[in-house]
Amino acid sequence: MDMARPDLGIAGGALLLRQILKDRRYPVATRGLVCDEDCVRYGFPNEPMYVYRRQGRIVVSHVRGEAEQRHQGPPETDEHKAYKERAINAAEDGGHRAKDERWSEDRKSAAMW
Repeated sequence: MDMARPDLGIAGGALLLRQILKDRRYPVATRGLVCDEDCVRYGFPNEPMYVYRRQGRIVVSHVRGEAEQRHQGPPETDEHKAYKERAINAAEDGGHRAKDERWSEDRKSAAMW
């Protein structure tokens, strides 16, 4: 299913999406919505998911916990850190202000330090 599309990209998807959003009053684990990406690959085939609407957009997320960590991607490499440091130094040498970025724990936003 494509959660970015109003019809989920499948026949009858609009009706299914309405039902999924309506079922929000039931516990997540009983709704039958599970992650079928990294969680399955890492041996967690039945990881429950939340599906809700926020500011007009459909949001699909894990219950807080270990499952979130499986979707954050690999840590930043030393090579990438060195590249960022060189970019900052080059900008400052050229008379510009530059700061390093740091990701929030949930990896949803980057802040400049």
